[in-house]
Amino acid sequence: MKLANIGALKAKVFVATLPGSHAASLAPLLSALLGTEIIASPNFLNLTLGNPGQIIHPGITYGWFSKWCGKRYRQDEIPLFYKDLSDYTGNVVQSLSNDVVAVAQKIGVASNGKLDMSTTLPIYEWLCMSYPTQTADLSGVASCLRTGPIQARRAPMAEVAPGEFVPDFQYRYISEDMPYGLAIAKSIGQMADVATPTLDAVIDWSQNKLGKRYLVNGKLAGEDVHELRIPQNYGLNNLSELLDFYLQWGVTTDLQATHVSTAGRPAQRFLPGRLRA
Repeated sequence: MKLANIGALKAKVFVATLPGSHAASLAPLLSALLGTEIIASPNFLNLTLGNPGQIIHPGITYGWFSKWCGKRYRQDEIPLFYKDLSDYTGNVVQSLSNDVVAVAQKIGVASNGKLDMSTTLPIYEWLCMSYPTQTADLSGVASCLRTGPIQARRAPMAEVAPGEFVPDFQYRYISEDMPYGLAIAKSIGQMADVATPTLDAVIDWSQNKLGKRYLVNGKLAGEDVHELRIPQNYGLNNLSELLDFYLQWGVTTDLQATHVSTAGRPAQRFLPGRLRA
């Protein structure tokens, strides 16, 4: 027998398909199967840019350890990854999200509205939508993360001596969510000529921890960039080619709407953005 630990259940989850027209019919089937409300997204690019893991995991890791100077932790000193995070770290996560949303907005404009990118939600709105009843304080990004459903999780650590731990920068929060998440968002921002200062800072710090060289002088032009799954490595070399690629798959027009209630604010109407596991 195998056991799986489910840290939290989301209230709503987004799905996109290729071709895009299949999403509207697939969403209710997945909802019935999984017992969570699954909502169709207008196009698959929202799945790429709207990925919350690429924002939350590297952003919090950067906030915790960007100024780490070699301290070793005892087991009882390892910080609680979410519960103990600072307002500064919440601002890092928010700034990463701002960069990605700016890229999505530029894509929408460049496509003359043919690609609806409004479903790449700001991280605060995504947190409110995903965990509305499991979060004690919905007043901001930091408070959502501190008081959300995953309170007991500690920062990823590697044991370097009996009972002594240091941050594990090879853990998936950096080794996967940066090269397969943030770097892709950066590559699309680079195509769209959108400044992404926080993306750049977190990618630069993360690549140094991984011993890689992807970002050089604010551009994905380092010697290891061939390893990345960015559009440029698959023959899409400019924004026009990227837009054509996604438009050829079609879009979903028969969308459900979801309402996100945030503390102290009226409900806001959003269209969904991506399937988030």
